[in-house]
Order: sequence, then C-alpha cells, then structure tokens
Amino acid sequence: GYGEICSYNQNKNGHFASLWLKLPYTIDDENKVERFVDQENGMGYHIAHAVTPRVTTRSTGLDRYANLVLDFDSVEETENGRRVLRSLGLEHQIEVFTGRGSHLYFLLDKMTPAEEIRDRYQRLCQLAGSDPTFDPPRIARTPGTRNWKLIEEVWCMVTSYTPGRISAERLRDAIPLPATRKTVAAPPLPPPCAARGLVLDDLPRRVREALAYGTSHYRSR
Repeated sequence: GYGEICSYNQNKNGHFASLWLKLPYTIDDENKVERFVDQENGMGYHIAHAVTPRVTTRSTGLDRYANLVLDFDSVEETENGRRVLRSLGLEHQIEVFTGRGSHLYFLLDKMTPAEEIRDRYQRLCQLAGSDPTFDPPRIARTPGTRNWKLIEEVWCMVTSYTPGRISAERLRDAIPLPATRKTVAAPPLPPPCAARGLVLDDLPRRVREALAYGTSHYRSR
C-alpha cells in the first residue's frame, strides 16, 4: 500500500494536494514528508496522514472490506454516534481520536466483498450521523501520526480498543435498511361494453329544453 499525506481546505477556493509514498517509509521519505508539511502548513490547510491501497485522488472504490470506519467531526457527534450504535446492539472495536472528533472502527472477521456489506455500511453512516463518505482509506487517519487542523498540530491516537471482531452477517442483521415504498396496483378496468349513441329522449326534460334553446339561439357557435 501507500501512505498518503493530504492537504486540503473546503472553502469556495478549494485546495487539495497529496504526497504518496510507498510503504514502508525510508529516511528519505520522512524528509519528503517534512518538506511537504512545511510547504502546505504555511497556507493554513488541513493536513492529515492516511493509508491507501493505490495512488488515487478519488474514492478508492474498494471491492473488499477488512474494516468499516465511521468518521465524526466533533466530540458531540461522536457521543451521538455511540448512542446510535448502542441502540442497534453494536460495539466498535477501536476508537481513534483525530484532533476534534473520532473514528470508530469495526474490524470484520474476514475480508468481505463490497457488494455484501456496502449498503449496510452506507446506512450505518446515515443512522449514526457520521461523514457520509463510506470509504475507509479515504477518511481514516493513521494513529501515531500528526494531524494539522488549521495550523494547530494534534496527534492521532488510539483511545480505546476492545478485542474481537464482528461478522458481516452480524452487521447485516443489526442495521435496518430504509423501508421500501410498496407499489399499489391500480384497480382493474371494468369490462368493455357496447357503445351506444346519445338518445335525446333519455335525457331529463330541462336538459332537452336547454339543448333545444341553445341550438336555435347560438347556431353561429
């Protein structure tokens, strides 16, 4: 894999830059990181360290998952996310403090094909109120590395760890998908009947008189 040191801001003049380095790092790589940080940090950008399976500036589009990560931007959002998880009967295995909020990790018991878990992962992000980006390499921050938030330097660190792993089946059972709207079938049409012409004698007398009056007085129409 690759280490990615990314620099970004999210204002209207958005900026994004990355330095990718093949793992494991060398001494020369560490010097490159320092130069990149010095260059970007002076501009007031967010700078963070992640690990990704390939060099890309977009979603990594994983076809398999080893873990699921929920990204919360504040202490309040993190606590709300914990409450939602408890209500679902779920417990994360790792929590990583990232400077303002936290990342909660679910460690899967085996590599799981994306099509088997992605819909539940996306739904879990929605329910817990975490960042909607359900792409671990893109959002995860590496514990033991520095994270700059508007020049302020903080360290990413593991704040809790619960031994064990969780199965994709357990997650699928615990995370409800939104109810689908049922389509109500239209009532059947009545059976066809033979067409019948309009017979004036069948109409009420007042209707016949009104028709006769209109025909005699408004022939031009």
